[in-house]
Amino acid sequence: MACYLYKKDENGDIVKEECIAQDVANMLNHGYKSSPDDFLEGDLNDDGEVTNEEVRQAAKDAGVDKWETARISTLRRELGYDD
Repeated sequence: MACYLYKKDENGDIVKEECIAQDVANMLNHGYKSSPDDFLEGDLNDDGEVTNEEVRQAAKDAGVDKWETARISTLRRELGYDD
């Protein structure tokens, strides 16, 4: 039986990959996700959490003013991340 899992490629794009059912558990343990929605925006290392450093980097990349000194909650709000 064919299944589909998702991962990020070297460019950071989410790609859909076909796999067989017996490989699903192993693939999920190695960074694949069951849905593209499972990837968190701003999670640079795909560990399932967006750290303060990742929030600051995203804010810097987005051109948010005072990205170095603003509160993390303010940056998260500016970036549209859910708390």
